[in-house]
This record gives sequence, C-alpha cells and structure tokens, in this order.
Amino acid sequence: MAVIYIAVPVRDRKAILEHCVPTIQAGMQGRDMLALYDDGSTEFDCGWLARHFNCIGLWSPPVGIEVQRRRHIKQFWKLHEREGFTHLYLTDGDALHSPGWRYAALALQHKYGGAPVCLYDTLAHAHLYGNTLSEDDEVVWRRFAPGISYFLTVEHVAQIMPHLDQMTNFDWQIPEWLGFRFAVSRRSYVDHIASGGLHWQAKDGLDGGDRAQNPTEWLQDKRKEVIAALKSHG
Repeated sequence: MAVIYIAVPVRDRKAILEHCVPTIQAGMQGRDMLALYDDGSTEFDCGWLARHFNCIGLWSPPVGIEVQRRRHIKQFWKLHEREGFTHLYLTDGDALHSPGWRYAALALQHKYGGAPVCLYDTLAHAHLYGNTLSEDDEVVWRRFAPGISYFLTVEHVAQIMPHLDQMTNFDWQIPEWLGFRFAVSRRSYVDHIASGGLHWQAKDGLDGGDRAQNPTEWLQDKRKEVIAALKSHG
C-alpha cells in the first residue's frame, strides 16, 4: 500500500494557501503525511499552519526554494524506512489539486513502469525546444517537467541523493538525475494560482501567470471559485 510524504514550501500568501492546501489534503489517504515548510513568512507562523491545516508545520528563516527542496528530500530520506513511506510528492502551497490526484498519480506510475510522474502540464514546457520526447494515451513524455508536481518513488529519491548537496536548480536537475524522462499527465490534476508568486508579474492579474493545460472539470470550476473569492477580498 502506498504511503506518501507530501512536502510543500510556503511563504505568506495566506489567502491562497487557505484555498489550495485543503485540496491537497482532500486526496490524501491512510498514513499519508503532509508537511508544510514555512520559508520565513510574516503573515503567520508554523504554529498557525499546523493548527489551521492539522498537519506538520516546520519553520525556517527565508532560505529560498532550492534549500527548501533539499530539506524536503533529506527529510523524506531520513524518515522513509521508519514511517513506511513509499513515495515523495513535491508540490506547492499555491497548487490546486483535483480530489483524485493521488489515485491518478499512482495509476499513471503503475501503467508507465514506475516512471516519475507530473500531474501538471503547461504551455511553457510544451513549447520548450526538444522537451517533448513522445506521446502516449494518457501522458506526454518530457525531458523536463514543472516542479509544482513531482510524484517520486523511494527508488527515484535514491537516485537523487548522491547529487543532492550540489542541487542548485531542482526542477532542471531532478529530471536530469532521473534520466530526462518524466511522464506528464495529459489531463492536468493540478492547477496553479500564480498571483503574488515567484515568477508572477502584476500585469498578469489575479488569474494570469503559469497555469495548467487541459485541467479537470473540477479544477476549472474550483479555479473560478478561488479567483472570485480573491477578487472579493481585494
């Protein structure tokens, strides 16, 4: 039976977290564990995270996403045998998830020979020269996949560990260390509320920035609901 450690870096953007994190939790089962890693937020503390989302809340001063991802992977590696974790899922606090995300990730990974899976497809990666290797019924095989959704096995993490201290750009280097072959779901089970995020620009507006191609109907409806709520709160 799969047991998933879900590592999510967060920094401020409280209103977006309150919409997105519960959608991650809605797909969890059994002994899955959610850990929110606070990267020096000023809007809340890790105690608020733990209480509000009933999860593990871990705080650090601002260190940035690369240091955070190294910590997430090291923590999983430290805990996986003791806690029985079979998978590490790296996602973000501004990522909306369809309720069936867990089932979809496991099913795709099983169908495609244990490959690393990404549940979020985006035009930027589709248009990246040389990135698309081939297409199958349910996935597109890509050299690089968006780091908002990496569904990895213990074996994948074992391949990453020897390189981890040299990691400076996780969403380029992890695919490289795993052989430049990610199974990216044709149907996106994850979408992205980019507003206020790392690569978002004010000209993009609340509903702009990087977002999913071909999201599930549930995600399409949820995105409209979230954007409307964010607009109503200014």
